[in-house]
Amino acid sequence: MDSLRKKTPSFDQGAQTQSDASISSSEEFNIYFQSVQTKLIETLKGALHHSCIDLPSRDSIKELLNSPLNYELFRKMIPIKTKDDIFSNQTQITKALSRLQQNPVTIIPSAGSSKGKLCFRIPNPEFEKKQFLSIAENLQTAWNIDLNKTFFINAYPMGVHIPPLFNSMECSARPEIVSEAFQMVGTLFESVVLIAQPHLLKYLIDFKLIDSSIADRLYILSGGTQLHPNFSSYLSHHLGLTQDTFSHRIVSLFGAAEVGLGIGTGTIQESGGNGIKEIVFRSNSEAYFLECIDQKLIVTCLDPYKKIPIIRYATGDFIEPSTKNSAFSFKILGKNNLDKSFLLNSLSNNLFKHPDQFSLLTGAMELSENTLYLQKYPDKLVNTSSLLEIIKKYFPIFEMTQLEIVNQLPKQKTYPLDFQRKMILNG
Repeated sequence: MDSLRKKTPSFDQGAQTQSDASISSSEEFNIYFQSVQTKLIETLKGALHHSCIDLPSRDSIKELLNSPLNYELFRKMIPIKTKDDIFSNQTQITKALSRLQQNPVTIIPSAGSSKGKLCFRIPNPEFEKKQFLSIAENLQTAWNIDLNKTFFINAYPMGVHIPPLFNSMECSARPEIVSEAFQMVGTLFESVVLIAQPHLLKYLIDFKLIDSSIADRLYILSGGTQLHPNFSSYLSHHLGLTQDTFSHRIVSLFGAAEVGLGIGTGTIQESGGNGIKEIVFRSNSEAYFLECIDQKLIVTCLDPYKKIPIIRYATGDFIEPSTKNSAFSFKILGKNNLDKSFLLNSLSNNLFKHPDQFSLLTGAMELSENTLYLQKYPDKLVNTSSLLEIIKKYFPIFEMTQLEIVNQLPKQKTYPLDFQRKMILNG
């Protein structure tokens, strides 16, 4: 992670790197651009007619639509926007809300990758159904499962729901409810798909809340933070399955609250035949057009009816991209400018790189104003100084935070409202 941090540039817009230039001008990338061109034109037209926010590039969009569209022209005419550009302006939000009297609006806290505290989106149930159906159909192909005989257990935090397309149970991020769901499923379904964040998956495994009778029918859709490839070996070992069998049953879902789920789905792959595993994401080209500029992921939502158009939007993620056969694939290198509440999600996941330390912790944690508490198993002895070095190595922001390893977390403290919301959003 340190080496990645050193080579990822800042998010200030600058000259395109040579590697990015070779990707965006390659024949493969041009084929990929052409494959989304029709949807992109419809999206640009829709932005002019349906947008509830002021589009700084409205004139550029009009000019662009009057010309034969190609990538270089699209890139030249439409500026890259960040979350701060779209959402941090309170006047912009107020204007948008005043124009949306007849539409439901969801305002959500920022996850910490920008200066703005809030962002907002307008739910589009039909578009979201279509997105999730596309994801499910890809899972059906990858896993060779019958969706009509599959039960989805959604253990994502409150606010992230499965469209009513399949048999499912909403459990929020509550381990005891997830455990009950496993018991209820019993032998009624051929396959069980658990949708959860990595730290909750670890908790369920460590406290034996996943019924062993489900293990041979269990598939996992993970998201919320990057899933480390070593996770599959940890889960397969505790479920009594071979790693080769189980690694194919884990898919990582990449998305953003303000953009939507399913930007890409990631699978565990071997890198260059050297035994090192990594997660490679493949974009959903039906719903998104992706670019990479200076190693930054740039997203355009291909939705002509989106009232908050997401066009050339920098998500805050650094990536290593590739294009092949009209598809855009990428590996995540890191995240920009994260605050402490967001890093809690990633912390336990990155400790998988040190299984000798990680196996001693429950995965439960608490962050006070100046102290990070990690819960350990009562009968385990943890080398606090060694663990602190690991945390400092991967997350320099924690250098300002005291670390305490405890058998029992302290009573939950009262946080400012905006901080509470961030914690809820990030699980």
